[in-house]
Amino acid sequence: MFLEQFKNVFIVLLIVAAIFSAGIGYYEWLLDPSRSFLEYYTDAITILVIVLMVAVTGFVQEYRAENALEALKRLAAPKAKVIRVGEATTIPAREVVPGDIVALETGDRVPADARVVESIELKANEAILMSFSWLERLPFLVGIWKQYVPVATFAGYDSLD
Repeated sequence: MFLEQFKNVFIVLLIVAAIFSAGIGYYEWLLDPSRSFLEYYTDAITILVIVLMVAVTGFVQEYRAENALEALKRLAAPKAKVIRVGEATTIPAREVVPGDIVALETGDRVPADARVVESIELKANEAILMSFSWLERLPFLVGIWKQYVPVATFAGYDSLD
């Protein structure tokens, strides 16, 4: 991943510039070796230090971005609490198979098609399924909707409750 930072065209251009600068510094040193080594190669060393700093910064940013992406994937992956062979376990929702008993709690999303075996005060929000989800965001319209539009004709229910 670190070496991939050097595939950038501008980084390669800076490396080429550093090589040319070092070549020019070497040529000047051949003509006048009385000055110190660093005086001839200062430009090349500066360019290489900048290239290294840019590569390290790019690597760190890419590493952090990948870690953040992995964390988001773990958070976004839906989980399901199922009972298999009498034991409750939490698994990824994509691994729910026919025969699993899905245990739901308040606020859980239903991870798969299921049959309700047992419930205590079960309430389901079917607004999204019936295209009424916009009504939930506009509570004052729900009263008007209930008064003037017979919901039973659309969904087979007496009310939106």
